[in-house]
Amino acid sequence: MPPSTVRQEKYAARQDVDKQKEELVGSAQYPWLAYNELHGFHCSWCIKAANSSKACDKLSTTGYGAGNPIPAKSKLCSHAAPGSSHSKLAARMEMEQEKGKAHMDGDLKLFGTVTSEDDLYFKTIRTVHTIATEQLALGKMQSLMELLHANGLVISYRHGGNGIIGGPGEGGLADWLESGRRVWERRMRDRAANSVVRVLFPDGVIFSSSGDGSNDRSLREQEASVLRFLGSDGMPYNTLHDVVELDLQDSLDGRSPDATCITAAYVSSYETLEVHEGFFRQSSWKRSIIASCWDGASVMAGEKGGVAAKIKQYVPHHLSTHAGAHVEQLALADAFAVEAYYAEWRDIMQEVYCEFNGSGKKRFGLNETAAELDAELLSFKTMGGIRWAAAQERAVKAVVTGLQVLAADLEISAKTKAGITLNLLSPSESFVNKTFWQKFDGGRKWKAKVDTIVQPRAENPANDSFMLVYSNRETMKMKKAELLTYLSETEQLEEDSRWQLCNKLIKLRFVQFSCFMLDCYGELAILSKMFQSNSLIVSDVARNVSRCIRSIEKFENTPGKKEAAFKLECAKDDNANVYGTCQLYVEDGDLEALQSSRSGICKALARQLTARFIKVLDNPVLHAFAAFDQRHWPTDDPKELEAFGNAEIKKLCAHYSIFFEDTDVETVLSI
Repeated sequence: MPPSTVRQEKYAARQDVDKQKEELVGSAQYPWLAYNELHGFHCSWCIKAANSSKACDKLSTTGYGAGNPIPAKSKLCSHAAPGSSHSKLAARMEMEQEKGKAHMDGDLKLFGTVTSEDDLYFKTIRTVHTIATEQLALGKMQSLMELLHANGLVISYRHGGNGIIGGPGEGGLADWLESGRRVWERRMRDRAANSVVRVLFPDGVIFSSSGDGSNDRSLREQEASVLRFLGSDGMPYNTLHDVVELDLQDSLDGRSPDATCITAAYVSSYETLEVHEGFFRQSSWKRSIIASCWDGASVMAGEKGGVAAKIKQYVPHHLSTHAGAHVEQLALADAFAVEAYYAEWRDIMQEVYCEFNGSGKKRFGLNETAAELDAELLSFKTMGGIRWAAAQERAVKAVVTGLQVLAADLEISAKTKAGITLNLLSPSESFVNKTFWQKFDGGRKWKAKVDTIVQPRAENPANDSFMLVYSNRETMKMKKAELLTYLSETEQLEEDSRWQLCNKLIKLRFVQFSCFMLDCYGELAILSKMFQSNSLIVSDVARNVSRCIRSIEKFENTPGKKEAAFKLECAKDDNANVYGTCQLYVEDGDLEALQSSRSGICKALARQLTARFIKVLDNPVLHAFAAFDQRHWPTDDPKELEAFGNAEIKKLCAHYSIFFEDTDVETVLSI
């Protein structure tokens, strides 16, 4: 058929379709049926909507414009023309349209939804409720609801037009934002006001704050603002306030973030919550804030020009503290810097991470090797850029736990490329009758032959042992890992980076130092996690720091749990230094260097932790808070208990006198 004839037929077909569309839509009898029949299908969610009102929750509208949606063809199913077995469906759809007329102004229009107005209201209410209960940043409510509306999930067509962004009373987004504000205020106020707070501060809650540079991948400088309240259960909790954008024009040079710029951002951020009347005490953040916690950067914690000092100009009673976990990490950095080997050890740990991280192929090979060795394998973490001791502990633990898998995989990969057949996973039978020359103390060399596999054999062939017969008729038992060091010609592997990394991993000094560091990080991780505990009080800090220091000082002369287990394993078979399936190499002076490193790090950690935390805790106001530690309250004499801590509480009342303008000290003491 000529192309022109085809085009004429298609044109005629389109004319017929348009005519049918006008007739069906004009009759306004089956608008949805007409739309779908003209296209030869019904969408599956339309059918579900006709069968069940609950399906409305799964529907979406088109958002702005209220146009007809074009359903994805992959989600549509064709069916017969009107008058077929789908006649009941058409009747139900007509009934749904009749119900919808009551909610529409003017003539009946072909809307892209069969969702009722009530369903749309429910979605809006759920949105506001989620924002409040999940404590999402209140500053984001406007953009969140606008986004949901743009996706057709919030505001209905009944309240379209100016009502979408209109003022209160117009039934649009402004009304929902206002109702959301009230829900948020009530929710947050109820949660942040326990019985004691309600008595002392009936006109609003008090709070403390913290903040840090945002990790959001943005082209703008931002700060994450977090508020901390005392909950109704008596436990403190954090809630995200906002991600605050810095206005660099507020900085001294107008180009870079400094203390002036950051302070202005936080002050502006706190002021946004003053619009919630009755939430902050006297609706003023300056009369509600108690203290703030920052990192140790001079721009934040500087006593003269930092954010802490500048906020104190706004709020004289404001108390700034250096975050405890940051203090610990700075102490660790200074302590480890005194030991030269620590930098080399850390580089090897990072090299392992770089070798295996982000490569699915290498990870697959590791998993196969772990299965062959029947060994545990953890996920490798980076040592670079990690902030907390607990995270560093996980990084070290992954390498120590998977050491034999790492060494075997690196060895096999390097040998396979070089064409060397014998490796740790080679069948043990292939080692029998192999010969080599072995040098003993005194310089004498004897030729050895692998005679038999020692019975009973190990469950894992990688742990098999062999009986050797020497040319002087002496015999010796040797494990497979050690035997490989004599049978493998490794000169051609020296340039292979995987072989080089393998040799670094199987040095006794590296493995034992890793076990020692794992013991240290175990104690330091406990201290780090303590700072993230909701039950933490000031007096806990000094006690837990002292406990951590005592534990680490013991490691100077007494190996910890991990290091002791390692030494016990290496002492087997006449100090063969075989750790799992790894034959470890010992160089002259390694043991003496290990003891020196252990001693230096233990002393440096104790010195740095003591010095830094004494500075953090050397504040009389902080010391006064220790009066609230119930574990130290006297229990024998009621009179002694009644008088306990009164001096400290009076000191706190004097420092925070702005909070007790309408409440005398005696009332505070009587609660």
